[in-house]
Amino acid sequence: RSSGRRPRRAPVTFDASRADVLKVLKFAASRAGARTTVNILRNLHLSAEDGHLVVTGCDGSRWGRGRCPVIVADAGAVCIEATDLVSAVKAAGESFRLTFDPKGSATLASGSYRRKLLTLDAADFPPMSAFAGDPVPWAKLAASVRSVEGALSTDRHRMMLTEFCVRGGFAVATDTERLHLRPVDDLGSYGVPSTMVAVPDTAEVFASPARWWWRDGDFEG
Repeated sequence: RSSGRRPRRAPVTFDASRADVLKVLKFAASRAGARTTVNILRNLHLSAEDGHLVVTGCDGSRWGRGRCPVIVADAGAVCIEATDLVSAVKAAGESFRLTFDPKGSATLASGSYRRKLLTLDAADFPPMSAFAGDPVPWAKLAASVRSVEGALSTDRHRMMLTEFCVRGGFAVATDTERLHLRPVDDLGSYGVPSTMVAVPDTAEVFASPARWWWRDGDFEG
């Protein structure tokens, strides 16, 4: 009988290339909450199906997701602590098999190498924010945003001043002592997180007054 909940831990098995998976894991782990006391945010959400592994990391306000091809024997989803998983994959050979047990553990096997990893329920991981909007090439506003970043505040208690503003045809940044402006194509009025300076120039971005999202091939955040 269905409980109406999202799927929790389910047996998952896949074979993968270490190089492919490691690139995706490192990206998602960079968004995980390494210093948080919220246990689930120190984990990565792994979902294997349709010939791909999708890995998601979240620190409570930012998400990062990457995908890579794998050979899926049993499809499903589970969460594993980010640091432990990256360490285990680094120590594996060129290829490995990751098998999940619904009783609470996962095993990474590569030749004679074995590593047990604790898991958490995938249903407890915060879902990514849904976003609907027309994409804009990041390169269209990247130069303007980056040119004013020198005036951003570094005081994390003044959150509004640690972000850019795109308004009235200008990219704007200020820490109340300095004010930098740069003309930019009219893309509306947005608050832009300072982390956007790290977005790849080849990415497309989706914007609304409340949030931003970018996508570049198999990676998004």
